Amino acid sequence: MSCACLIEMDHEEDSEIIFEKKLTICKNQQKCCECGISLTAGDQYLKEIAIYDCEVYTYRTCIDCISIRNNIFCGWMWTNILQNLQAEIEWSGGVSESCISVLTLKAKERVCDMIEAYWEKDNNTTIQDTAILQNN
Repeated sequence: MSCACLIEMDHEEDSEIIFEKKLTICKNQQKCCECGISLTAGDQYLKEIAIYDCEVYTYRTCIDCISIRNNIFCGWMWTNILQNLQAEIEWSGGVSESCISVLTLKAKERVCDMIEAYWEKDNNTTIQDTAILQNN
């Protein structure tokens, strides 16, 4: 079974131009624009330079966030992948196993942790709601 696009985000592609896109090796400490993890010398990441509304932006994305972006999203906006994934999990209750199975190991762990946290929160809310109803 293949992974279907789960999340499609609208963004104004007409006003955004990707000037440069390359997989590169980190020479100096950088930060992933999605998850905020520190990229250290020797780490591989995707560097994208884009022009948006006449301003130049540089985005550095770790391999694990790229894995999530490429396998779960059809459309996306930089710096919003994890927030949009969280919103999708809260709306749908999870992510398909076929999508999770193709992620990098760290990306799988991150997505599964997000799903488990949502389920735990949802379960605790259900338990609290039941207790409130029983007390009334």
